[in-house]
Amino acid sequence: MSKPSKHYALLTLLTLLTVVGQARDVKDTIFSTAGDRVIVNYTISQSGQQMTVKFNGVQKKLSKSHQEKYRKLDEIAVVMFDRTGNYHDMKFEGMATEAFMVPSNLSYSRSEDGYFLLQDAPSLSFSITQGNKAQLAVPLYLAHYEKKHRYRVIARCGTLQLSASARAGRAPGSAGSVGQDGVREETITSTEELAGEAISPAEEASIRISSIRSMLDKATRLPLSEELTHEAEMLRELRFKVTDGAVKGQIGEVLEAYENKKQELQAQADASQAGAQAAKDSEARAEQARQDSIAAQQALQAAKDKKDLIWLVLGVVGLIGAYKIASQVYQNWSIKKMQRKMMDSVNKMASPATKNPLDELTKVTKGSANPLGRTVARGQQEAEKKVKTAAQREAEAAKKKLMEKLGRKASPGGGNKNISI
Repeated sequence: MSKPSKHYALLTLLTLLTVVGQARDVKDTIFSTAGDRVIVNYTISQSGQQMTVKFNGVQKKLSKSHQEKYRKLDEIAVVMFDRTGNYHDMKFEGMATEAFMVPSNLSYSRSEDGYFLLQDAPSLSFSITQGNKAQLAVPLYLAHYEKKHRYRVIARCGTLQLSASARAGRAPGSAGSVGQDGVREETITSTEELAGEAISPAEEASIRISSIRSMLDKATRLPLSEELTHEAEMLRELRFKVTDGAVKGQIGEVLEAYENKKQELQAQADASQAGAQAAKDSEARAEQARQDSIAAQQALQAAKDKKDLIWLVLGVVGLIGAYKIASQVYQNWSIKKMQRKMMDSVNKMASPATKNPLDELTKVTKGSANPLGRTVARGQQEAEKKVKTAAQREAEAAKKKLMEKLGRKASPGGGNKNISI
């Protein structure tokens, strides 16, 4: 018998209850997708329409890769779930998990926690509501205890198949005996441990076909799960061992569906990636357009600011020029005005005083009649003469100075002089 591959998912044989009121102790061997070996001990009992599964313990033998990674075996738990989602105070990370599905003819009350650790010896109770047979598939997982209230799922084990029937029977590939307490003890070997004659290639192919179809229906994205890939590879190998034409046809259909599923998911991934890239490119173009618009606005503003600065400089230069011109004009006007005033003053000072004959006659008359008056009059005349002489000298000096300043010379002559400009 060949050694099973590490990634082989075991589908165990169906177990059947014997008679109403009897119980059966079962030991089942299951392999995980990573090659871990798990031995599950449980008891199936049925009383009328009531079915109970009591787990009595579990043994584990890890694969070489898991032995190197996880040194403590007691930190590895075998877990099953009756629902998915919130597990109250516990969190499961890593692989996605699935809960066991309860068929329509079974009644089951889900647990409060949503998960079961097989080493805690949990018990499941079901009621058969229709018919006298019931089947239940229970996925098992290996999980590593990371820290408080946290597990990491590291591998998926084969699905534990349970079956109940109101009629007595024996499970294929099982052997056992009924004890005095009415409990039948039997051992169910795994598919890999069967000698080969228990399950034919066609039967094994049928089991794998059903499993692959179920997993294909649940696959929503790439990459496909390791378990699905492994099942497809094993089914390809079985295709050469199966002699039944109908089963071969089913194998071909399932493998074609497997390839089509991969192509479909790849097309979806490519479309999603193309859409994401298109959205990214569109966003980049919009951002570039926005940056270009901002740059254009900044360029226009810079040109406007430059133009405003040029006009401001020209305005300042014009004002300075106008100020200088106005200042020069005002200065020239002030100089000319001052010159006119000075010339008027000089002309007035240089002109002889106009004498009044009546005043002279009065002065002579008063002087001849009064000696004191004559003396006063003579003193006034001398003073007036001196003042006149001094005024003429000052006027002559001012005229000369003015003529020198203006670059002109006074004409020669004696006596009273009139200055003309």
